[in-house]
Amino acid sequence: MKIRFENIIRAQFYGHTHNDEFVLFYDTETNTRPSNIGFLTPSVTTYKGLNPSYRIFTIDGMYEGTTWVKNPIQI
Repeated sequence: MKIRFENIIRAQFYGHTHNDEFVLFYDTETNTRPSNIGFLTPSVTTYKGLNPSYRIFTIDGMYEGTTWVKNPIQI
């Protein structure tokens, strides 16, 4: 089953999940064919075990992304 806007919406961008990750969305009928991708960007908030970071997306035909992470603070 083709999702209604799958040929128009190419990706989804989310922020503030505290992790640098992505998620694949699958069609709802068979759950076997990827229909979209979601990019989840890190956060600049400091939490134990997570360094402040952010991602810069450059979208112009081909995907290109860079994640910048602060070095761990030594205490």
